[in-house]
Amino acid sequence: MRRQRGYTLVEMMVVVTIIGILTIIGVPEFRQYVLTTHLNDAKPMLKRIEAAMRMKFTETGQYCCTGDPRDENDIFTEMRVPVHENGDFAL
Repeated sequence: MRRQRGYTLVEMMVVVTIIGILTIIGVPEFRQYVLTTHLNDAKPMLKRIEAAMRMKFTETGQYCCTGDPRDENDIFTEMRVPVHENGDFAL
């Protein structure tokens, strides 16, 4: 009797199919997990920014930023919120 060396084509196709199905199921779940983790990491920083903005408004009667993207540096300098030290929360 000859000993079988290797796998048959059918066995390989079954394995590839199973891996494909697991990937289809797993990738969306992993992306949702990463999104949830980023949002949970960003919440404390957003709370710090909110508190600094309220203090600024209480002191001066106006917020530091007008919504213009160029005003982003005001959050880092004037508000003294170290956003860059805490990581990138972009998705």
